[in-house]
Amino acid sequence: MRHVIIGIHGLGNKPSEQLLQSWWLESIKEGFARSGFEPPDFDFELVYWADLLHDQPKDPDVEDPEDPLYLEAPYRPAPDLTDRHPRKFRRHVLEAIERVLDRLMMNEDFTLNYEHIADSLIHHYFKDLEAYYASPAEGVMDDKPSVKMLIRERLASRLRVHRDDHVMLIAHSMGSIVAYDVLNLNPELKVDTFVTIGSPLGLPVVMGRIAAEHQSESTSPKTLRTPPTITSAWHNFADLEDKVAFNFTLADDYVQNITGVKPVDHEVVNDYQVGDERNPHKVYGYLRAPEVTMLLHGFLAMPLPNGWKLMLQRVGEWWDRLFGPRLSLPEPPTVPQESISQEADSEYLFSSLPDSFSRERMIVQLRANKEPWDIVVIGGGATGMGVAVEAASRGYKTLLLEQHDFGKGTSSRSTKLVHGGVRYLQQGNVSLVLEALRERAIMRDNAPHLVSDLPFIVPIYDWWEGPFYGIGLRLYDMLAGKHGFGDSRNLSREETIERIPVIETEGLRGGVVYHDGQFDDSRLVINLAQTAAEEGAVLLNYAKVTGLKHVDGTVQGVVVHDEEAGEEFHLEARAVINATGVFTDSIRTLDDDQAAPVIQPSRGIHIVLDRSFLGGDTAIMVPHTDDGRVLFAIPWHDKVIFGTTDTPVDAPVLEPQASREEFDFLLEHAARYLINDPTEKDVLSVFAGLRPLVKEGEEGSTAAISRDHSILISRSGLVTIAGGKWTTYRHMAEETIDQAVAVGQLQQVPSLSRDLPIHGWHQRADDYHSLSMYGSDAPALLRMIEKHPGQGTLLHSALPITEAQVIWAARAEMARTVEDVLARRTRCLLLGARASIDIAPRVASILARELGFGRKWQAEQVDAYKAIAQGYLPEGLK
Repeated sequence: MRHVIIGIHGLGNKPSEQLLQSWWLESIKEGFARSGFEPPDFDFELVYWADLLHDQPKDPDVEDPEDPLYLEAPYRPAPDLTDRHPRKFRRHVLEAIERVLDRLMMNEDFTLNYEHIADSLIHHYFKDLEAYYASPAEGVMDDKPSVKMLIRERLASRLRVHRDDHVMLIAHSMGSIVAYDVLNLNPELKVDTFVTIGSPLGLPVVMGRIAAEHQSESTSPKTLRTPPTITSAWHNFADLEDKVAFNFTLADDYVQNITGVKPVDHEVVNDYQVGDERNPHKVYGYLRAPEVTMLLHGFLAMPLPNGWKLMLQRVGEWWDRLFGPRLSLPEPPTVPQESISQEADSEYLFSSLPDSFSRERMIVQLRANKEPWDIVVIGGGATGMGVAVEAASRGYKTLLLEQHDFGKGTSSRSTKLVHGGVRYLQQGNVSLVLEALRERAIMRDNAPHLVSDLPFIVPIYDWWEGPFYGIGLRLYDMLAGKHGFGDSRNLSREETIERIPVIETEGLRGGVVYHDGQFDDSRLVINLAQTAAEEGAVLLNYAKVTGLKHVDGTVQGVVVHDEEAGEEFHLEARAVINATGVFTDSIRTLDDDQAAPVIQPSRGIHIVLDRSFLGGDTAIMVPHTDDGRVLFAIPWHDKVIFGTTDTPVDAPVLEPQASREEFDFLLEHAARYLINDPTEKDVLSVFAGLRPLVKEGEEGSTAAISRDHSILISRSGLVTIAGGKWTTYRHMAEETIDQAVAVGQLQQVPSLSRDLPIHGWHQRADDYHSLSMYGSDAPALLRMIEKHPGQGTLLHSALPITEAQVIWAARAEMARTVEDVLARRTRCLLLGARASIDIAPRVASILARELGFGRKWQAEQVDAYKAIAQGYLPEGLK
């Protein structure tokens, strides 16, 4: 068994088969050399079909005035269309295709019409291809094999020869349609990875066919009959002045969207060059691209099966032919826990892990990069992730570094609200409210699987509160305008009790209902990290920045310590962004030890109660508490979150802990507004978070400090983004990158994040019930459970977590510790600290198996998690 790369060319300039094959192979090897990889052993074969279109291969020495790098275009365009104005017609065709793709990327009217449009353009543009597109699927016209059939059969026969090998199929331009047809019409033919590159005409057809197939009544929504993987697809309009390449990442999970396959738009300036010339739409430039090299490296790194597996596979095939159902292969042998060690068994265990979002792959990419990063982001919370997505989606080479786990700090400890800020309106900060209301709508549009509408009721106990809050909340609606989540209105006493049956009725006059947003904060952090990776960013958790590199007085890089491996990296960067939240000042002092502190941390705490303490699906908002804070009682993951407080703290810590005084404060206020007064025994968890407030006003009055953000640029060029709130993370990131681009003297690229779907995007995620927070990833989890039903069993009756979710966290979400899984990939620590302690040993065992660690590591993980979880219990408070 071998690693085989099969290439199928498109409709570009066609020299002889020998020359074309040498160009492909040398370009692949050059891509490895440029990326710093040692080219591994592999076989390469080219499916050549230029001879089917042209009688003679073209002379490679013929010059083309439009294409100084390559050959004269060999096509004979239809004379009646192009003889008089060939250049004008060519430009018209390309602009028409651009408009088609613009519509596709805006996700409007995504139907099979795209295939019809692309087919029509090609049909009229290339006379030679009329037979190719006139023939039916069977490939016969006028009793003769069509060009389409002949091309398809060449590829199919090549795949049959390599049915026992690991195959990567790289399809260039219109070759992507040929490859798609072959795989779709011959389900017995399999490839490990299907890559399309440089396909401005071919890919819309493929995507249109995939979408139409998923929308057909005869196809189950969970069935994928299309090729096994379209790993990456690259577009380049070579003749358009901006020469923009569009990168789509497609996955079968996107089939669940109402529009079929939803693309992720990613604009990248196509600067891949050959010699001193810019490379136009030619396969050879794409094969040299570092992104494609990474795909090749990941494919070639796949371990080859042992001989006994091949023998069983052949036996199974003959069994299938003779007796019907094929003999199923046995599961891989289970590795005994005693034999699992970090050294001996890591290769076996890692072999099954996908590398699309793994720490191992990120380390490989970090080492492979030999040039300065465009943007280095320090901090892996909401702000840092937003900055990384913003930078990567604009096409900048981006690296994010987080000292602990993604979202470890404030970003996983919020009140779980996506809101405009009623209190900010009361303070008169209308501009912040307007910005937040707009961003609230963008968050819901871009991550509907995590952000949803939530009705709130303000209970009214004094006569003046009804008109006061009623008018204020109608102003809130007016400011939201078209971005509103729902209209506010006054409620009678009876309506208020009906909506919130547990509300304290003594003195109750009525209420005011209004609408805001709710989300799962740490899940959004992880999805943002996955989005940034899909856009080309490299992200590392447990990678602490220990120093900044200065050259001639300017920041031009960072020193990073890999907390897992103990390795140190010295990295260069054109712009460094400090997005570390409450730890902002510690990074600023690395730049200038005399830098004045700008952050005033403020601690807010929440208690988690059983859902019965709230009753319905409506939240309660108390506009003014004894410490000046707004208080919320919010339904969340079938529990109730009650909070929050506002207490100034002197210095930030990674694991803040609630004080006994704050805890008693929340219990006291809960008793004021709820019929059933919660006691300490009713509290399932108590968690604390630190707000990174930018200093202003009198020290200690943090409730009065605005949640506006500030962007600071030091004399050395360190860009710091401080303050802000979850809801405005995207806008903060957009402004930050605008400043960093200027500091790093990078090419200006407009922001794309306003309409960028976040990983997991799904409009009907609730259909997946307990897995709804995974969005479009939920089908993959369900497939795991379908294959191994035991993985779908709850690990604890009081917590919504299964073995499949732990495995998924390790394989697809870069979870490295028990805490990562129980605190942030799932929310078990917040939903029930005691119960989460009970399942910590089981989670540690699953993680050890997935990550390749032994019993000692498991014991250390359990002890470390118990120590943290104790601080989430009332009896653990100080």
